[in-house]
This record gives sequence, structure tokens and C-alpha cells, in this order.
Amino acid sequence: MPAITHQGFQIWHGPPTPTGITAIDVYRAAKYAQYVRQHAAQETLQVLLSDQGRLDQIIKAVRDAFFDTFGKNACDCPEY
Repeated sequence: MPAITHQGFQIWHGPPTPTGITAIDVYRAAKYAQYVRQHAAQETLQVLLSDQGRLDQIIKAVRDAFFDTFGKNACDCPEY
């Protein structure tokens, strides 16, 4: 089953704070880059399109949020 992206709460670890010690900073930057690449691999269009039911849920959630913010008459968007 493909990864379900951005569902619920997810912790995002930001880039490491530099220590001023080059060897440690280079190591930590490389580990962070690896973390970012792994996360990005789960956030692809292919993953999104691989689960039509999940895609439909996302589209509905976005539409609902849009209409809650701007009102039903904000666009000529097709209803689902």
C-alpha cells in the first residue's frame, strides 16, 4: 500500500543548527539531506495518484476548506 501523505499530525525536523565544528556540521547536514530525500520520496505525484480514493478525499477536503473560507459563490467550481 502506498504511503498516505500528510494525513494527521507529522513531525518535521528542520535543518540542524550549526555547531561551528566543521566535521560535525558536515555530518549533520548530510544526515539531514538524507532525511529530506526520504521524505520527498513519499511526497510524489505518483504516490498521490496511486490511490484514487485518497485523492478524492483530498480534493473534497480542499474544496470544503476553500468554500468555508471564501463561500460557495467564490468560483464556478464543479461540485463533487
